Amino acid sequence: TGPYCYAGMGLPTKPLGGCREYVAQQTCGVGL
Repeated sequence: TGPYCYAGMGLPTKPLGGCREYVAQQTCGVGL
């Protein structure tokens, strides 16, 4: 839900910080 896990290349900078969107969409740019 935020760009806090977006490293710029689609890599989560904080995967344990609550970036479950990345785990679901493989892209931490979408806001579920």
